[in-house]
Amino acid sequence: MKVDFAGRNIVVPDALKDLTRRRLKKIERFLDDILEVHVILGVEKHRHSAEVALSGRWVKLNGVSVSDDLRSALDQALDKIEMQSRRHKEKLKKARRRGGQKAALRAVEAAPTEEELARARPSDGDAPQVVRASRLSVKPMSVEEAALQVSKSKASFLVFRNARTDQVSVLYKRDDGQLGLIES
Repeated sequence: MKVDFAGRNIVVPDALKDLTRRRLKKIERFLDDILEVHVILGVEKHRHSAEVALSGRWVKLNGVSVSDDLRSALDQALDKIEMQSRRHKEKLKKARRRGGQKAALRAVEAAPTEEELARARPSDGDAPQVVRASRLSVKPMSVEEAALQVSKSKASFLVFRNARTDQVSVLYKRDDGQLGLIES
């Protein structure tokens, strides 16, 4: 992450640069793909202004604040950026959840019919044949949630997206009654 500081009628103190970098580390928890940040601090008579422009791969955030104190103006601008980044992360989470439901509906609609499967089978009797093909919706969940779901259901496996690592994983029932986990 590249951080640029600019001052209008002021030399930006090192203490404010350190404060900004610490607060940006906190914001980085919400936005993991921050490319660059521009911080512009200005002073005009008794009015202190701070403008923070954050650019990420998928998002651009802007926070502007005016106050009697330069530090409080910078804090308020960074607070605005933090709130925007939290909202952006929540929006992505909701879209991912909704996308999983929509993908499941699309998968059911797009599943091949028995006639299509019969036409796709090889004519050679020695080659293994796909008996049934289906599409699965891969929902984000923790390993513990997946284990609960597999133990409650009659299915012998569950394909899910690990919420911690964001990788596709398979949880399956073993012959000895335990659960096995395959991670990609």
